[in-house]
Amino acid sequence: MISPYPRKVWDKIEELGILDCIEEVYSRKKYSTKNFHRTDRRHEMGVDLLCKKDKEQIAFAVKKKPRKEDIEQLNSFIKTTKGMRRIYVYIDPPTRPFEDKLKKVQDCLEIWDSERLHKELVSGESPYYLRLYFSSHPIFENLTGSIRILHKTRRTDYVRHRFTTTEADALWLLKDNIVKLRSTLLQIYMRWTPILMTKTERLLMSIKIS
Repeated sequence: MISPYPRKVWDKIEELGILDCIEEVYSRKKYSTKNFHRTDRRHEMGVDLLCKKDKEQIAFAVKKKPRKEDIEQLNSFIKTTKGMRRIYVYIDPPTRPFEDKLKKVQDCLEIWDSERLHKELVSGESPYYLRLYFSSHPIFENLTGSIRILHKTRRTDYVRHRFTTTEADALWLLKDNIVKLRSTLLQIYMRWTPILMTKTERLLMSIKIS
């Protein structure tokens, strides 16, 4: 079963946030980067992010949900990036006209959907993305939601009082979600620690060798 979270992460984040995460990963890999959305949007020619290292050039185009009107940008992207590694990134499934166009050009570029982007950002250890990913989990949303209820109900300085039914329910939900949160964090720790430790050990080994 495919998890919905790699798509849900970007619900409140614009395309610039996606580009920032990708740029963060490739900067950590020692690529020089140019984010046209930040520096030179008028002359992007379909390219949103360009990463360079030695003779390698990687061009990214990012669209949250590609539509028919975005086909022209795709054509420009392919034309401008001849000889480069091309990667087209989208989050939500494209509309039918764009999907048909994408199928015709899929042999000349890489296509990253939200699942592939998730894997690349996790393996690239993007701190910004990992924060977004974990904070979008329903447990965290329920936890912060309970706190918002309490904050909204009582906006005065603390005084001793009887809890209302709404407050008591909110406190119980808060307690319940803290228990779930502990369980979730424990699972995250057990799953990711061996992976991240392995990457850290490889990094330390490469430093010793060099």
